[in-house]
Amino acid sequence: IIWKRVAEISLLGALGCGANLVRLVCEELAAGDDYDLVVLQATENAVGFYEAMGFIRVGAVARPDLEAVARAQAEAQARKEAMEAAREKERDAKKAARLQHRSHQDIAYRHEMRACAGTWRKVASR
Repeated sequence: IIWKRVAEISLLGALGCGANLVRLVCEELAAGDDYDLVVLQATENAVGFYEAMGFIRVGAVARPDLEAVARAQAEAQARKEAMEAAREKERDAKKAARLQHRSHQDIAYRHEMRACAGTWRKVASR
């Protein structure tokens, strides 16, 4: 919702310049005739900061929709499990490919040894 005579301030917290920015914005808004109210949204940790700047809490503190949070967590868990299953399948495929490659190497080595076996003779001891 956009109200013509309400300004909304959004800040990135903990930058160390918030007080100066809020003060500057409020001074510029007060100098003009475009806005009657300044509205902001604050985290619980920032309430003291805004109260020190002269703001008064007039709205309700938002509470999360626990069912929506539970659904989101379940969906995130399902995505995580699907990704883990895909990684495990990929690892298994790579392992099978390595084993198959080793198996082919072993077979080739055995054929080579059989081919060479006829050329070797044991010298009879005297």
